[in-house]
Amino acid sequence: MFQKANDPKASSMTCDPSSLLKSIPRNKLVASKENLAKEIGKIMDRLTVPGSLRNKANVFDAMEYFNQVTNMTGYVFKIEKEDYGQVPPSRRKIIQAYYFRLKRAQKNGFNLKKISFKHKKCKVTVATNLKVIKWKRGYKKNDFVMGMEWKITAEVTIDCPCIKNSNQEVKKASYTYSAKTDGPMRFNERDINHKEIVRYGLRFGKVLAPTLVLSELKCCPKKIKPS
Repeated sequence: MFQKANDPKASSMTCDPSSLLKSIPRNKLVASKENLAKEIGKIMDRLTVPGSLRNKANVFDAMEYFNQVTNMTGYVFKIEKEDYGQVPPSRRKIIQAYYFRLKRAQKNGFNLKKISFKHKKCKVTVATNLKVIKWKRGYKKNDFVMGMEWKITAEVTIDCPCIKNSNQEVKKASYTYSAKTDGPMRFNERDINHKEIVRYGLRFGKVLAPTLVLSELKCCPKKIKPS
């Protein structure tokens, strides 16, 4: 995804990290397919409606109801079709937990497992967050999936040792990559015999409006030799 954004220049500094960033293979800055599958599994687990609520609302309804209310008490009513005070406390607790799980998905997003590796004696760290912008039932005329819009943010930090006596060396550089994307999210289903059919998954489409910003830069100090 990083190749979609233009590399900003550090023209006002003595050191320029752009060539260092370009030398890093882009496939090392993103999770492997195996690790991404694990992270997607965690996201799906958090968004899937608890089994104890499915007698009143399937996952599509439970997520759509969230869009239709402004507070948790309204959400309880949407699920139970009863006023908040009439719903047993144990039941309210389950609904409340799921409501705030959805709220956190939009407010805080999901932090993926950090990536860390060595490159040219430098340590590179990538912290990626996927935040849900909005969701809606149906994606490209398929009503059996949720259409999801996401904001992707990745913080790339490069820490390097100062080896030469030169202020043209990079000591630390941090970049912030951001973009938007969308795609379908599908949950498991049950057949007429109530046997679960595994169709669980999440896909990301084309990356839109990517930006790459140099958020921090420290150059190595040039040591002055005593006269």
